[in-house]
Amino acid sequence: YFHTAFFNFFFWITYPAMIVIKLHGKKVILSARGGGARLFFQKYRPIVKPILSKADLIATPSGFLKEAFKDVLGIEAVVIPTLADLHQFHFHHRDVFRPLLLSVRNFEPIYDIDCIIRAFKVIRERFPEARLGIAGSGSLKSELESLVSSLNLNSSVTFYGQVSHTKIQELYSKYDISVNASRVDNLPGTILEAYASGLPVVSTNAGGIPYIVEDGVTGLLVNIGDHEAMAQNVIRIIEEPELGKTLAKNAAQYCKIYDWEHVKTIFIPMLDSMMNQGGCCE
Repeated sequence: YFHTAFFNFFFWITYPAMIVIKLHGKKVILSARGGGARLFFQKYRPIVKPILSKADLIATPSGFLKEAFKDVLGIEAVVIPTLADLHQFHFHHRDVFRPLLLSVRNFEPIYDIDCIIRAFKVIRERFPEARLGIAGSGSLKSELESLVSSLNLNSSVTFYGQVSHTKIQELYSKYDISVNASRVDNLPGTILEAYASGLPVVSTNAGGIPYIVEDGVTGLLVNIGDHEAMAQNVIRIIEEPELGKTLAKNAAQYCKIYDWEHVKTIFIPMLDSMMNQGGCCE
């Protein structure tokens, strides 16, 4: 049983490991992760399909990856939710949602913090008291700080840097709405953390995100790069607190599928089946 990501990780680790394991006659459970899977499969299909086909079981954390395996490679995978230790996060009931926004993603192009900052600019024009907290680090830090300055938002935006688990819990209790602007993604753990903490989520619909954020049910979705729509959805939650409460309640309930008590009801029977019948994925 081992994890795989794609691109360099696949070629340097997964590929040789699969060959060695199969040469020794062992069964392979491959746990696949990565928002860029479909692109990777399309680019390297002739190389990756033969080696991935040798896995006895391929597990993915979301329907998004399962579909990528099926659509591009013709390989069946099974969905086993990622185990998430969400017990450390405490659900805070909110009757109103203040214009206090939190972003917890690193400062890299695929996470498009630029979009969040521009959305916040629109929100602050409506609510001058609005505040944005940004937790993370990365290669675009100076560019993002410059953008904040150019939009005259220095007094209302706080960069926290990379934060500890204890600190992130404090931030989730301090802010009222979680925002995510990924351009490429699969199953962001930070969205699950926000769910567990009682923050309604406004996110882009990148990659596998629509599989964990049901628009209008557990969160609100916008198109990639659409900062205006992101701003309007945040404003909607602020002005319609009943909507925010419903989203938060539904999202907290959804989190339970990532608990071991649920995951084991899927994983253990599949493992037993593979061991007894020679594999689940042909």
